[in-house]
Amino acid sequence: MLQSSAARATTQWNILTAGVGISCIHQIGLSYFKYEAVVIGSDRGNFFLQNKEGICSTIGFLAIYFLAAFIGSWAMKTKGLTPHKYVMRRGVYFFATICVVGWWLGHPESGYEVMFPRPSRRMANAGYVLWVVAHSAGLLFLLLLVDYVCPVVTTSSARSTANLESESLILSKINRHQLKVFMLANLCTGAVNISIKTLDVENMQALLIMVGYLFVVTSVAVKFL
Repeated sequence: MLQSSAARATTQWNILTAGVGISCIHQIGLSYFKYEAVVIGSDRGNFFLQNKEGICSTIGFLAIYFLAAFIGSWAMKTKGLTPHKYVMRRGVYFFATICVVGWWLGHPESGYEVMFPRPSRRMANAGYVLWVVAHSAGLLFLLLLVDYVCPVVTTSSARSTANLESESLILSKINRHQLKVFMLANLCTGAVNISIKTLDVENMQALLIMVGYLFVVTSVAVKFL
């Protein structure tokens, strides 16, 4: 049992190391081997240059994938933790990440630009990787707070067992009917784009549209699927 736990922990740290290593190597190539100038440049004389943004950003998104896999596997460790301890132990770490990295990226005078350029989705550079991880950690922290403050609506199968790790009804429905939910979400997106000039919408109106969009998709998933 202990050997199995140690093996899982080693695997998780290897995933983290891979994500950080890929991002660092990618950034070194951008900064010190003129790869960034190639991506930003206007030359598109061959197949590689015609697809340079996609090829370049794929490396950064691979790093994000590994980092997300590490954070996800770490955040799902709930055995032996009460909801309060889970939020305090996991949530505080996520909150610290979003605060520290967010402040670092938001203040050039902090000196981060000496090491990394501004976050660029076009290149998925190290700054962009950190920015995505920071925002994702902040979102996970807010979701943890929702789970902590609000009672979980569970499926009947989860209620019939003594397992404290109850399954969310919304998540269960969406996971069970992913293609149908995906198609419904696409139809809703198309309806919004056809009926509203999205570029002219004010911030509050856009927020209300997104809330209504999520309400419709989740309600249909729970009630009719």
